[in-house]
Amino acid sequence: MRIRAAITVALAALAVAVLMAMPAFAAKGGTEHPWQSAGTQSGTFTFKAGPPEVFKFDIVGPFTGSPLGKGTERTYSTASGKDRTIYTVANGDKLYATGLGEASSPNKGIVCPVPTHGATLAPWYGWQATSETMIIEGGTGRFKTATGKLVSRGCLYFLSEKTWMVTYSEKGTLTY
Repeated sequence: MRIRAAITVALAALAVAVLMAMPAFAAKGGTEHPWQSAGTQSGTFTFKAGPPEVFKFDIVGPFTGSPLGKGTERTYSTASGKDRTIYTVANGDKLYATGLGEASSPNKGIVCPVPTHGATLAPWYGWQATSETMIIEGGTGRFKTATGKLVSRGCLYFLSEKTWMVTYSEKGTLTY
C-alpha cells in the first residue's frame, strides 16, 4: 500500500511539474492569435512636390481589438518611406510594426462615409481610401519576440492643409 501511495504522489508531482512548464514551452515558439482591431488616429502631415515627392506624417489615437484589448496606436513616416506603428497596450507593453501604405484610387471596395462626428473636411481634398500590409517586428514585455502580419484598411479624412484623421480596421495574425 505504501508503494502505491508513493507512486501516486510521485505521478501527481510529475503532472504538476509538466503542467507548470507548459506555458514556458508555448511561449518559446509563441502562440498564433487572430488579430482584429479598429480605431481612429489624427495628427499632422506635410507634402513636398517632387521629384522626389516627400510625404511625412505623425498620427496617434485609441484602438480596441483582439488579442490586444484597448490601447494607443501611433503611426509615423520614416526616412525609408515605410510607416512605423507602435501599439501600446493597457499595461504599457509595446508592439512594433512596419508597413508601406497606399492611398487607393479607385477605392478597392473601401467605403468612406462622410464623417458625422463634427469634423469639417478640407474643401480642396476631402477623403481617400487607404490600405496597408503591416509586418509585426517584436516589441516589449510579452511582445518581445512577437511576429505577425496584418492588413489595415481605412479612410483618410483631410481636415486642413496640415491635419488629417484616419479611421481603420485591421485583420491578421499575431504570434507571441
